[in-house]
Amino acid sequence: MTDLPTTPYFMDYDAVYLPTNHIIKAESMSVMDYTMLFFPFEKPDFQKSKDETRWNVNNDRVMLAIATTFSNAPMTMNMSLQREYAENFDWFAMQFKDWAFMFVSSFLYYGDYDKNR
Repeated sequence: MTDLPTTPYFMDYDAVYLPTNHIIKAESMSVMDYTMLFFPFEKPDFQKSKDETRWNVNNDRVMLAIATTFSNAPMTMNMSLQREYAENFDWFAMQFKDWAFMFVSSFLYYGDYDKNR
């Protein structure tokens, strides 16, 4: 995920708390807004009560296998492995540009540093 929530079991709460970065600017957002952001095509089937969330994976063997395998893992991990999960392509492009800039900057700096020794 572009930005994993700071609370691993965020689905049980009203809001998701996030570390801010250049992609996600809000420190918190509602759970529904968060799921709409990362599940833009098909929303996962879950029922949310006041202090518990249930994920319905009936009739889907693959999702049932993933849910069973990661049943003790935080909900964030389980959600990021779901078939419907998606991230905005622009986020990937921005992240790769940032990594390229950091790599080239350090490569040039240390290359120049070694020449001047």
